[in-house]
Amino acid sequence: MNSRDDIKKKVREIVAHCLDNNIDPDDLKEDTQLGENLHFDSIVYISLIVMLEDQFNVIIPDDSLSLVQYTTYGDIENMILRVIEDVN
Repeated sequence: MNSRDDIKKKVREIVAHCLDNNIDPDDLKEDTQLGENLHFDSIVYISLIVMLEDQFNVIIPDDSLSLVQYTTYGDIENMILRVIEDVN
């Protein structure tokens, strides 16, 4: 299985790709605000969830899908790490 660092790197790449605003994945920090800094909206969020599920071959539980739970990039990263850990 992938290491936590590999997973974090891939999550950064996926988030940057979903945002489609030429953001460098390395510029995503744990405290980067999704709405304020990245203009993250519900359409981007749905795309992100689908891409994360496909990439990591997991199903993100419905109780983890509320956008209001996630205000920073770190929140998204921690969510997918938890989901992957729960699968293993």
